[in-house]
Amino acid sequence: MSVKVVGLGMPRTGTSSLKAALESIGFGPCLHMDNLFNTPPLVKSWRQFLEQGEGDFDQLFPDFQSSTDFPGCLMYREIYQQYPNAKFILGTRDADAWYDSVERTIYTVVPNTAEGWAEIRKRGEDNPRFENIGNALWLVGEYLLNRYFQGDFLNRKLTLERYNQFYEEVRAFIPADQLLEYEISQGWEPICRFLGVDVPAQEFPYKNKTIDFQQQIGKMINGGGKLTIK
Repeated sequence: MSVKVVGLGMPRTGTSSLKAALESIGFGPCLHMDNLFNTPPLVKSWRQFLEQGEGDFDQLFPDFQSSTDFPGCLMYREIYQQYPNAKFILGTRDADAWYDSVERTIYTVVPNTAEGWAEIRKRGEDNPRFENIGNALWLVGEYLLNRYFQGDFLNRKLTLERYNQFYEEVRAFIPADQLLEYEISQGWEPICRFLGVDVPAQEFPYKNKTIDFQQQIGKMINGGGKLTIK
């Protein structure tokens, strides 16, 4: 199945809401980081892709018509080369609000000490679910926090510079007629117009607010259950 729509907004820019919206208007299923937490083969395929810059796209996007969130957002060049006719939605958010959200959510759940990672690995020795959770968290820690944000996320100035640089690089790379800049608060109309579909009758599916993220990912990490986006 060919990928038709790719959300390029950084995590915590409304990526879960965009996922739900795309699935509601016929562009599902949509790949999101929650799929990796729940699907070990995806973690393996995306790790190879992030490491090597190339991979089997049938394994990266099995049966998916769209994608949002990390890790796909960081690999937009390679994805564009594979799917040159796709449309891209660049989810934006005020930089300071974005930073505060990530600090309260993603940054708090990714271990940042050797002891923290050792605990994750120990729990995974007897539980495949915890093993995959640890592997997925490692991808976030290594490729988003350590490599992209240079292992110094708490350096607010540096992190915001990298955040803004990401958006400038996307704007320069993706052809303007294939790119929609979009804030999730805008709801249905911009994305439906961009994708050439009718606006649905139902309310826009706003998902994964900070409190919801904290509760759901806490349940997953503490209990080893499936990650469910609310």
